[in-house]
Amino acid sequence: MKAIIICSGDIKDSSLIQKSITTGDIVICADGGYRHAEKAGILPNYLIGDFDSIKVEALNSAVAKGTKVIKHPPEKDQTDTELAVLLAISLHADEILLLGATGSRLDHVLANIHLLVKGIQAGKKITIADSNNEITLISESGNFHSSPGEIFSLLPMTEVVTGITISGLKYPLKDGTMELGAPYGVSNEATSDKVTIEINSGLLLVIRAKD
Repeated sequence: MKAIIICSGDIKDSSLIQKSITTGDIVICADGGYRHAEKAGILPNYLIGDFDSIKVEALNSAVAKGTKVIKHPPEKDQTDTELAVLLAISLHADEILLLGATGSRLDHVLANIHLLVKGIQAGKKITIADSNNEITLISESGNFHSSPGEIFSLLPMTEVVTGITISGLKYPLKDGTMELGAPYGVSNEATSDKVTIEINSGLLLVIRAKD
């Protein structure tokens, strides 16, 4: 089962939401993300947050249409997106997709990227996607369907990532090491329709860029 979490960041094209949802998926809106769902004509299963970014009329409309609302106080230790991720994990979602998790607020973007660690801890695959990027985190290995020319950037999320072996990219690597502060894994390029990345230890951020 997949959970689609719609956050309140930037979503330039509503079709990104529509094409990401299939029958059986759980849709969760994190607070102001509800406006994106409304625009896309999607009724979420859950709406969660402190509701400081959603109009009362929209909240009442969601309740009237059958959306389950989970309200938290503004004084909390978790962001609305983190609450949505924890909810998705508690609902036993195997895969979690975050939409609207990027934008002009760099602090929110970085916080959302850090939430990928929760996926690793819970044994769930979490992906952040927007119109230009897909961001995932791996702790062992990852296989990616790609196309020649697609950009892959690899960045360490722990102090050291060891045993990095890459195939299917222009600049391959065998048993390599990446350290914080030395981002030499940026802007590699796919050379086939399959990219494989393996690591021995640490957490490696994989960013697939479309522009």
